[in-house]
Amino acid sequence: DMGPDALILSTRCYKPDRFGLLGKEIVEVLAGYGGDPLLAKLPKPLIPLYQVLTEQGVRQDIVKGLLEELRERMERAGIRGGKALWALLARLMMDRMPGIPREGPGRIVVLLGLSGVGKTTTALKLALREGKAGREAIIVTLDAERIGGAELLKLYGKATGITVEVASSREELLKALLRHSHKDLMLIDTPGISYHHNGWLSGLRDVMSLNLRVEFHLLINASMREGEVSRLLRRLKGLPLSALLFTKLDEASSFGSIFNQTVTTGLPLSYFTTGQRVPEDIERATKLRVVDLILKISEGREG
Repeated sequence: DMGPDALILSTRCYKPDRFGLLGKEIVEVLAGYGGDPLLAKLPKPLIPLYQVLTEQGVRQDIVKGLLEELRERMERAGIRGGKALWALLARLMMDRMPGIPREGPGRIVVLLGLSGVGKTTTALKLALREGKAGREAIIVTLDAERIGGAELLKLYGKATGITVEVASSREELLKALLRHSHKDLMLIDTPGISYHHNGWLSGLRDVMSLNLRVEFHLLINASMREGEVSRLLRRLKGLPLSALLFTKLDEASSFGSIFNQTVTTGLPLSYFTTGQRVPEDIERATKLRVVDLILKISEGREG
């Protein structure tokens, strides 16, 4: 079943050609997933893979490239389907993703994103995670104007032993960072990004002048539409983004956007958040995790 928009016009055997598999049936599929003629003829074993990738929201141009390479690889390796085919697709997907950087001490991590994406909660999770590992962390919040936001964060910090500072200007921000530069991790919690007024962004550029390792992590709701993600990335074009951090995976029904964004932007993934519990619901992103979210290999694939 390829969904209500799919139409299989015919199923018949073709003579082997450079796109086919010797002795294998090729299924002619003209589906409503964009009607791409390059995807109109697929070896039968590739149909379920195409279906899963498409339903998960992987972009059609990326799906096309993956299946073209997969078709060549499976023919060379003599793979006819089953788990071996899913494993090969998983490897090709991981090969397309940028490497995920290792964590290190002495970092400044700036958390950027729209209002409600979970920046403050993520900052708390990361800070507590450092504490559990025996390392020191501090949170500096720039979100002083949000009613009760800074006060609530400071109360939570006091209850958990996390140092929280409020910086109302770029001068206060730089002083706070220099004062705590011996810490293993310095987290900057920023206001929600607006598509119109973001004067505080210029202050973040000053942070790059410090002789410290600065990373800009863009938080994206895993359910956010791709067009909105692209618009957000354009808004932040002036900042040297370091990584993408996807939040609220527990609320998402598809995960192709995660793969699309890391492949098309070339930005590595840093973390995933998977719920509201602090600090439990955060995990280090891995390529294998992304692929499994999309292909569900850990749930068992027989082909």
